Amino acid sequence: MNKLIPTWNEKYSIHDTMIDIQHQKLFELAGKIESAVYKFVKREELKEILTELFNYMKDHFDVPFGIST
Repeated sequence: MNKLIPTWNEKYSIHDTMIDIQHQKLFELAGKIESAVYKFVKREELKEILTELFNYMKDHFDVPFGIST
């Protein structure tokens, strides 16, 4: 399987602990989606993962930039 979604590493860091942790979670969720697609999981399982990702993205972008420090 050729991974299209990269794995989090320090080159993606913005050197803000809270935001970096959130970004790591986003990478993790995107990787879960990629794995699910390659495994041909059931539609309901993929829907759950996508819902988790979208909810997490909403929470992530609801945090005003600069208040995490």
